[in-house]
Amino acid sequence: MNFDFSSKKDNFKKYKEIESELIYESSYDVEPVISILIPTFKRPHLLKVAVDSAVNLSGNTKYEIIIVDNDCEKEHSLEIINTLKKYKNSKIRYYINEKNIGMYGNWNRCIELSSSECFTILNDDDVLSSSWLEVMIQELRPNSFLGCRSIKFSTPKELAETVPSNDISCREKSLDNLKINDLFIGLWTNGSLGSIFNKKNVMHLGGFDDEMFPMSDYYFYSLYCNFYGGNILKNELAYFRWSENESLNLNTLKQQISSNYEFRQYLIKNRYVSGKLRYNFIAKALQAKMIINAKKINDEICIKSVIKENDLSFASVCLLRCVPFFLLRHLVK
Repeated sequence: MNFDFSSKKDNFKKYKEIESELIYESSYDVEPVISILIPTFKRPHLLKVAVDSAVNLSGNTKYEIIIVDNDCEKEHSLEIINTLKKYKNSKIRYYINEKNIGMYGNWNRCIELSSSECFTILNDDDVLSSSWLEVMIQELRPNSFLGCRSIKFSTPKELAETVPSNDISCREKSLDNLKINDLFIGLWTNGSLGSIFNKKNVMHLGGFDDEMFPMSDYYFYSLYCNFYGGNILKNELAYFRWSENESLNLNTLKQQISSNYEFRQYLIKNRYVSGKLRYNFIAKALQAKMIINAKKINDEICIKSVIKENDLSFASVCLLRCVPFFLLRHLVK
């Protein structure tokens, strides 16, 4: 992969000729402070849960909800419109792309269509805590992104059991300032979930690059942090649905292992982190942990073949996987 923080690539330009048709717009009118962007594709049953969470946010901050559908065949459009009409007190716009522009292309299109200064991307299988906006908006800075932690769930029952108790615990906040070395270990959440970005800054950086898949989000967070900084609330304010996630895919898992290691080597080589021997050790330990964890996620993974593909030895992986995460976190500080 061609990692280069110094080169600006306009990822919005790639699908500039493809239009997004406005299919539905609610009559409820507000001047939004933030946009909640929901890219979707053929999952109306999950989209409803995501929209429910966005509609029912607590607090007085004005916001809009923008849904951009990548299903140019409009298979579920009537079902989605009928669902959206039930939300009377929310500013909602629903678009459909005339062609499927891919996952990250759709993320970028959502950003282009937003009308507020900042935004968050909520995938159609994820959920926001009712207190997410109320808590986050108090800690938002003008340029740096603001993230929060998230919780994994697989079933509606798991989600229902988690949400009430977690919302109560969100009243006490803990904020950390992030630097590029803090991101060396990886992301604290699933993709873009729960994070707020400044639209102007994202446009300047060129948006999400689909050629960086499956680590487009990780690369973009690091790029953004390098230029504008970032903060993270340690509170768990969002929920991601694991059973429907693309990250379970066999080829995706294998690509993540190799591309994440390659990116960490880029950060070391170009001195975005200092301490070559220390960070090389961390990178190797993280790679070993990813290999072992991939087997837990998808049983089709052959550990020996993945080890061979990444020019590792079985013995080194077995040793490095035992390095505790708290030690790796300490080493990046």
